Amino acid sequence: MITNPVWQWVFSVVFVAIAGYLAWRAVADRRRPLQTIGDVLHLLMALVMAAMAWPWWYSLPWLAQLIIFAFSTLWFLAVGLGQWLGRFEPEQLGCHPAWHQLVHALMMGAMTWMVAVMPPGHGGHGEHAMHTMGTTATVLGIVATALLFVAAVVQLVDAAPELRRRGLTRHVVDSLVMVVMLIGMGAMCWLMIF
Repeated sequence: MITNPVWQWVFSVVFVAIAGYLAWRAVADRRRPLQTIGDVLHLLMALVMAAMAWPWWYSLPWLAQLIIFAFSTLWFLAVGLGQWLGRFEPEQLGCHPAWHQLVHALMMGAMTWMVAVMPPGHGGHGEHAMHTMGTTATVLGIVATALLFVAAVVQLVDAAPELRRRGLTRHVVDSLVMVVMLIGMGAMCWLMIF
């Protein structure tokens, strides 16, 4: 997928750093199970995103990734709906509003798309084949890419007032990490489409 070694390293370093932050968050949030599950799902996503930059990603189990990220999309939609309906308090979810759960679902949905458009190849080496995408897959990819970039801007605008008032609070750092992840995912989707 990505053949330029500079971009391979950029994506790897960014997503491994994000994974490290999310691992710390999963431990720090252990008394909030819903938040911890979200942290772990994003941690898995960050690790797979780092791996996607390299040819050895093709040796990872394709179906397992597809199932995990499709489940994760549904998980965040359900949590967002639960928060919207008042079943979950913002404190249970890192003090983030319900729309953040939709952004998480978007990220997991985009990840599901990325894995789905690279099905296992038939070369006998366990490689995934980057087939020419059909129109539906291409349109879904373009929409997902655009939404990832829009969500990054919305997330940044949302975090800006608190950043100005209070500096780098945990909430602001969470938001900035999400912005970087959204931009990185959008860039990876872009490279897959064009």
